[in-house]
Amino acid sequence: GFHASKRAGVQKGDTLAFFGAGKIGQPMMQAARTITDNTIFVVDVIEKRLDMAKNVYPDIITINAIEENPVDTIMEHTGGRGVDIAFEETGATYKIKNRVHPVREAIRSIRGAGKVCVLSLDDIEISLVMKELIWKEGILLTSRVTHGEYKDAIEHLAKGGLHPEALISSVMPLNQTQEAFEMIEKEPQNYLKVVLQSS
Repeated sequence: GFHASKRAGVQKGDTLAFFGAGKIGQPMMQAARTITDNTIFVVDVIEKRLDMAKNVYPDIITINAIEENPVDTIMEHTGGRGVDIAFEETGATYKIKNRVHPVREAIRSIRGAGKVCVLSLDDIEISLVMKELIWKEGILLTSRVTHGEYKDAIEHLAKGGLHPEALISSVMPLNQTQEAFEMIEKEPQNYLKVVLQSS
């Protein structure tokens, strides 16, 4: 989260949108929240994940992408301006009828000269309409791991600025590792991260 925030150049006062509130999106949003206190939108198709984010940060705006068009909602709340930076971290995309891929939704949600940072690692090919990005003179970039930002994370953990406990769905013994992976795979609406304990 801190690395992607740095890659995208998140600044104090930026408005942000997060397309995806899962294993990548939740920590990403928490890290970015330590930098900006301005409006944050969190988009997902699983209501429990949106509730998870809202419980920790009541001031964010959550959007269920099945129930409403996230781009329309973002534009409505920003007076048609759009966000400074949109992060796309949906992974395996849930297809919604008559809607475009979340990367395109992220592009549509930014302001002029805004940025889109893509973090999801899906193997599927997606169609981009470059005119949508060019018309806004937007910047498309990517992020995947870290580059020594552990210090930032540890400092914010020590100050209480991060809430890792909100990401933990269950604690299980180490000898149930396979079961933990199966639970996350089969019930993504109920499990985000499982902590494995050795004793």
